[in-house]
Amino acid sequence: MAPVLCRLLERVGHGAFGVVWRARQRAVDREVAVKIARSAVANDPTFIRRFEVDAQRIARIEHPHVVPLYDFWRDPDGAYLVMRFMQGGSMRDLLERSELPTGAVRLRMALQITEALAAAHELGVIHGDITSSNVLLDEHANAYLTDFGITGSATVVEPSLTADAPARSGATWAITWRPWGPGTGGWTSGGSP
Repeated sequence: MAPVLCRLLERVGHGAFGVVWRARQRAVDREVAVKIARSAVANDPTFIRRFEVDAQRIARIEHPHVVPLYDFWRDPDGAYLVMRFMQGGSMRDLLERSELPTGAVRLRMALQITEALAAAHELGVIHGDITSSNVLLDEHANAYLTDFGITGSATVVEPSLTADAPARSGATWAITWRPWGPGTGGWTSGGSP
């Protein structure tokens, strides 16, 4: 069904969930990313029960640094997510090329992701799988959080972010939720070049 609503242009990634394509969303003529779940995932009874509820919950997160979910559907051939296509790739891509951003840019990115996480938490959504692969970049090196647990990873209570950079880079970047008291808490972040 994906080719009817979206014209698939180029395979740009893959993972446990399935395959990610750069595509053209026909109805509004915009470039998008289409994630197509593997049929084994899409037809799993647990996945089927959670898919629509999780997708609706994630689509409610309105924040400038959360990759927006434009559309979703499931059919016998798979499950589909249509999202904003990020021109800059992922933080993981950047780190694998050893193209570490400057300290000021890293700080800006950390703040952007921290604010995105806070917006999600206000809606009761806990990411649970924050890695450099789930931090996407635009063409201006702004950071955007994606992959909010459609496959069930959004259940972790205390998430943390660690850039899984290659050991040769020596870079570390961490954002950690620290509870301050009953019902309250805050983000702490830090890193080294």
